[in-house]
Amino acid sequence: MERFACDAWTGTGWTEIPTGTTIGYARILPLAEPVTARALRVRVTAARARPRLATLGLYSTAATPPPRSGHASERRPG
Repeated sequence: MERFACDAWTGTGWTEIPTGTTIGYARILPLAEPVTARALRVRVTAARARPRLATLGLYSTAATPPPRSGHASERRPG
């Protein structure tokens, strides 16, 4: 795969989110801001051969770490 684009269905149409030129094991495309979508599609826009997508994962991460609960297991010694 030489180039690809990811699109999110926002309820009224497809919105392009990240694009890239390489893909492979552990490839992560961070988004500039969170996206709420009902569907996701990956479009291959350039390839030397017929591409096959084996696995696709979506992950949610916090922009900042969540506040500590103060539970004893989270307290630092000392």
